[in-house]
Amino acid sequence: MAEHLTPLDTLAAPSRTDLMVFCQVNTEKAVFAIEGKVNETFDDEICRWIRDARKADPVFLGLPINPRKKARLEFLNQLLDLNVGTESDLYYQLFHRTACALLEARSIYASTAFMVVQSFLRCEENWNAYQAFAAAMGFMHIVGDSFTEAKYLTKFTGIGLRLGWVYDATS
Repeated sequence: MAEHLTPLDTLAAPSRTDLMVFCQVNTEKAVFAIEGKVNETFDDEICRWIRDARKADPVFLGLPINPRKKARLEFLNQLLDLNVGTESDLYYQLFHRTACALLEARSIYASTAFMVVQSFLRCEENWNAYQAFAAAMGFMHIVGDSFTEAKYLTKFTGIGLRLGWVYDATS
């Protein structure tokens, strides 16, 4: 499904995945949450997103933290077995997209959830952001055009989470 909506902690701000694929891999159900990127970044870093700061704001850490976004970050931390703080420079979009893959996998009793970035242009900034997020999630062997090994999180018994980065670039 294109532009698939997944409710997270509230119905007020669902996550919108570019392409959500529900399928069968061998004999097991699987979900692929695919985020397509050309040359745009992964929205905002958590430290900006949580303060409603714009990219152009050079000094933003003094801005107040949005309480609804702080609650969302706490929700995502619990889902993903993380403890990422409000000062993090990791990109928020990677967190909620990964949560969507897992939540949708659980809803159809799938055994694997894939969060995949489909990169249509080579963008070093996005690749570095993806690698940093993968490392925070505990994935240490990140290679383009491949998937990680499965990781099992506390809240998602029996569902293996795999991350992937796929290039579809002509330049």
